[in-house]
Order: sequence, then C-alpha cells, then structure tokens
Amino acid sequence: MNWEALEAVSAFIATVATLITLIYLAIQIRESNKLARSASLKSILDDFIEYTVVGHLNNPELSDIFDRGQMDFDALTQREKNSFASMLTRDVLQLQNIMQQHEHGLISDTDYQAWLAYISSQLISPGGGKCWKNMKNVITPTMVSALDDYIEKHPSAPSWIELFSHRYGNENSDGSLG
Repeated sequence: MNWEALEAVSAFIATVATLITLIYLAIQIRESNKLARSASLKSILDDFIEYTVVGHLNNPELSDIFDRGQMDFDALTQREKNSFASMLTRDVLQLQNIMQQHEHGLISDTDYQAWLAYISSQLISPGGGKCWKNMKNVITPTMVSALDDYIEKHPSAPSWIELFSHRYGNENSDGSLG
C-alpha cells in the first residue's frame, strides 16, 4: 500500500469519526435541552403549588381576600387591597419569568399560552382589572404589552371568577356569583 492510499484511508476514518462525534454531541444536546425544559416547567409548577395552593390552604384568609378582590377591589379594606395587589403582582411577575423561559426555549408555547390565559383571567375580572390599571406603572412594558395584547385578542376569554369561583362555593343559591 502506498502513502497516498494510506493518507486517503486515514482522512476517511477521521471524517467518519468526526461525523459520529457530531451526531453524538447533537443527541446529547437534544437530551440536555429536554431535561432543561422539564426542569424549568417543574420549577414553575412547584413554585405555583407552594405559593398559591399550599399558601392558600394554610391561610384561608388569603383565599378569601383573593376571591373578594377579584369581584370588587374597592370593597376591600386598605390592608386587603395591599394583599390582593401583592398576590396579583406576584402572579404577573411569575408570568414574566415564564415568558423569559419561553423566549429561551425552556417553556413550550402551549405552556406559555396556558399561563398567559390564566394570568389574564385574573386581570379581566372586575377587581383584577381595577388593580391591573394601577399595577401597569410598576410592571415592565414588555409584560404589560403581552398581557394587554392577549386580553385584546381574546375578548370572550373567561375571567378568573367565571373559571374558578363556582368551584369554591362563591355562587348564590340562584347561581349568580357573589
């Protein structure tokens, strides 16, 4: 075998080895991205469960304030308004985190849209809407735009009251909310 043939075989083997390495790395990166997306969603859900579900179960007064605030922000005491606004702000800021993760490909569009719908449902209720008008001054313009655009594009989307109040016993005997 001459040197030229040996060089050609060596070059071919090096090319095949490089391709195999690149394919392996692509598979590893894809798997790593899947794990990162899964971890991001788990973190968001864990945070939501800890703060909202467990927090409200451990402090029923918060649930009451949130329910009443969604229906009529002005009917709350000043202390309750502050609590309601804090809960709503926290949810909007969590959506900002979700939006950032969505932009980096760590949250699927389906999950992002679901969170956008959930937070928007809070902002279109009578009390949530009143609070949202005041909150806009302290929320990033990107978030304000995203939420206002979603609300504008989904005028018939149900409010938080329509989605959840009946599940929590906030219906009167005639079926109306209150």
